[in-house]
Amino acid sequence: MATQKPIIIIGAGLSGLAAARLLTDQGIPVIVFEQSQPDRSQGYGLTLRDWAYNALLEELGNPIGVSDFQRAVATDGAIGRTGWVDLTFRNNGTGETLFNPDPPKPGQPNTIFRANRSFLRNWLAEGVDVRYEHKLEGFQGEPGHVSAFFENGVVQEGSILVAADGVHSTVRGVAFPGNQTLNILPVILFHGKVNIPRAKYETAVSTALGPSNVAAGVGDSFNTFITVASANKEDVHLDWSYSRARQGDNDPLWMPDRGELIKVPQHLLKEIRSRDLVPPFSTLVNADDIKKDKVYNWRIRSVYISRAQLDQAAKRGVVFIGDSVHAMPIFGGEGGNHAILDGVDLFRAIQAASDGRDKNDLRAGEVEVIAQTFYDTALGRSQDAVKRCVQRFSAFHRPIQEWKKIAGMSKT
Repeated sequence: MATQKPIIIIGAGLSGLAAARLLTDQGIPVIVFEQSQPDRSQGYGLTLRDWAYNALLEELGNPIGVSDFQRAVATDGAIGRTGWVDLTFRNNGTGETLFNPDPPKPGQPNTIFRANRSFLRNWLAEGVDVRYEHKLEGFQGEPGHVSAFFENGVVQEGSILVAADGVHSTVRGVAFPGNQTLNILPVILFHGKVNIPRAKYETAVSTALGPSNVAAGVGDSFNTFITVASANKEDVHLDWSYSRARQGDNDPLWMPDRGELIKVPQHLLKEIRSRDLVPPFSTLVNADDIKKDKVYNWRIRSVYISRAQLDQAAKRGVVFIGDSVHAMPIFGGEGGNHAILDGVDLFRAIQAASDGRDKNDLRAGEVEVIAQTFYDTALGRSQDAVKRCVQRFSAFHRPIQEWKKIAGMSKT
């Protein structure tokens, strides 16, 4: 029996919008429901890799080239640049160059760049039916016929419900009540934002950072990262972070139950003052400058859902994509790229299941095939990435002597 209902996507993040943009461009009915307001900013940067964005651009089939895409979403696109990244790790106490884990290959185009998340979300949302301020309350149904219930009283029927609602997924909570799928890593990470005039940026930061949108600084079992979030002719918006491993049960900076945006803890100021940082790290990760600010107390999370659980949810007409199924650490992570690729792979699964027919007419049996095809393609890829990124992030907080040893080995 034909469903003739839209695809329902919960969450206007990268995975949900990538899938929705591709579906919309092919005339397949889809509605994205997002709990936040339309002007919500997520203006931080993320590293995009060619294996994700090339797949997206290929399926869009537009004449837009990679350079045009980069200028549209890059952190520094407003000043005519393309989000260039130098991933060189530096000793944040001396400025010494240590090594580059992903050096550019001579004669080869750069395969990574920094995008502003808000710019990218807006670009993906072009032409998509996104309905903001719709917080999901629950759902019920089966493949081909699902109903989503929202706190504002709206009820939407659809053929399939796509859970793209991030690390704190409401869909996941409803689908697996009482089943812990979220893991908090034992890592301290504080994140702050600084807006400075572009002239000051060029003299105080860019002289050490160069044209790169990222400065990766490592110290003795702690890290300081500086990234460009966005830039225009007048101002540069920067993000800084300070991170280290948790130090026992009584670590004063381990606050997993505190809100994300908090007043700067005194213990953090004391700890930063004890570090002997050099520019550009000392310019932004400066206790005297940030003591009156608020900082983000980021809990670093990972998500694991078994294939058996996902197959169970598929019998209710639900498919999980993006951080709702494979959240991974932010630094050294690949989450945004796998989110985009999830959107592409889900679109391809929908295309294949309805090949040769009117795609406005998804059938119940096809919805089950879509879920299985998507997981067969994407689940192994994303779960391997979660494990890889957790291991990589845990290794970020090495003693400085280990970093120097790695640097020496990379030069031989």
